[in-house]
Amino acid sequence: MTPELNALDLDGPWRLGEKSFELLVEDLKAVAPTQIVEFGSGASSIRLAQAFPEAHILSIDHDPEYFAKTRALLAAHPELENLTISLRPLKWQLLVGSLFYSYALGALPRTIDAVLIDGPPRRYLGGREACFYQVYERLRVGGRVYLDDSERHGELRAVSNWLYRYKQEMGEGVRFLYGRHHVCVFEKRRHVLTPRKNVGLRVENTVSGVRNVSRALRRRLKRES
Repeated sequence: MTPELNALDLDGPWRLGEKSFELLVEDLKAVAPTQIVEFGSGASSIRLAQAFPEAHILSIDHDPEYFAKTRALLAAHPELENLTISLRPLKWQLLVGSLFYSYALGALPRTIDAVLIDGPPRRYLGGREACFYQVYERLRVGGRVYLDDSERHGELRAVSNWLYRYKQEMGEGVRFLYGRHHVCVFEKRRHVLTPRKNVGLRVENTVSGVRNVSRALRRRLKRES
């Protein structure tokens, strides 16, 4: 295998997996996307841009190191003019009545056809759940959201919360792609203006989020000391 292919091998550590990516691409073809948003950049960003040359991909990352690595991968493929990489640090934000620690809010396409959620890291409980709420208003009816690692506890909680808030809009459109990772697929069947709110979910997300952010900060300070 050539070095270039190694760099884009999705079976590497912390990556989606070749089988999962193959299934995702086949599923995406039915959407015929022109605007894709990806949370969590990397080799998958390059591969998405290659697989859908007619679509524009906005890939969002919070980590300057991974952001730089993806930029370097993109520099090796100057033909990919359809990929934009955005650095957005993690910040506290209030969405659908709950407090989350996730990617800072920023510009998004006016209309989104598909969303891939593969970040932030699992230690930021609620971080991936928040991504869904960030894009929901701009996700077109018929658009799809793909959640990676949906077999894990934190992601299952996000799926449960999404279904609680948007059951009538997406409940029948939920399914799984089984590759290296379990990818949960949501299809937006219709638009709802006011999602259901739940005080228990709000308190749980806030407490858990504060606890996990505090742990991450302590680990960072320990590394820097």
